[in-house]
Amino acid sequence: MISFNIKGGALGKEEIENWVNSENPDVVFIQEIGYVENRPYFKNLTGADNPQVVNIFTRHKVINRGSLDFTNNAEGVFNDIQINGKIIRFLNVYLEPFQLHKDMVRPSSSIDRNEEKAKSLVRRFIPVFKLHAEEVMTMKEFIQQSPYPVVVGGDFNSVPNSYEYFTINSVLNDAFLEGGSGSGTSFHDYKFPIRIDYLFSSKEIFCQKYSVDRTYRMSDHYPILAEFSFKK
Repeated sequence: MISFNIKGGALGKEEIENWVNSENPDVVFIQEIGYVENRPYFKNLTGADNPQVVNIFTRHKVINRGSLDFTNNAEGVFNDIQINGKIIRFLNVYLEPFQLHKDMVRPSSSIDRNEEKAKSLVRRFIPVFKLHAEEVMTMKEFIQQSPYPVVVGGDFNSVPNSYEYFTINSVLNDAFLEGGSGSGTSFHDYKFPIRIDYLFSSKEIFCQKYSVDRTYRMSDHYPILAEFSFKK
């Protein structure tokens, strides 16, 4: 499967289409899917008709689909998908963004200016952290109530040492830790790459392979690829 924040297709809709189609995935999570004219088309994959910010595409049978009751700018959608006789609940999320741009985190030669930038960032962070706390608790309860094994992914807008990460990792396995190696960083719009995109799975599902494709810059995020199987 693939999880990819495509930034509305603004940096290359056709390149995104060609890349996803070449990977021939079973399931695709898209975040920041964008306006209708920039939305990509994937061969042999279908998704919901009217996505807002996130969508799930698959070549398999969808038993049920729905959304999470988030507030503000967060979005979450799920599909119960039947694959090889088993039903898996796939949840794709985009948590509240911080609405940062590069000038906000770029240091200057002025100590006073840097201090003001730091204070401004703190003022922005606090209300978003509060929203994230509500959003991940909604996710955790939804995961725990699922009648099926779960795969959760998307853009958490949170780093791995965050409350958001540890809350979800307390009930699911981090796919990168199971099947990945090296750096799992995926967001590259700043000079320092960070990891804010994730895939998690239920205990009975094992990630055999996890990678971040940094070959192309089709977005301000790199896409995540993973292969899962049921534990025997």
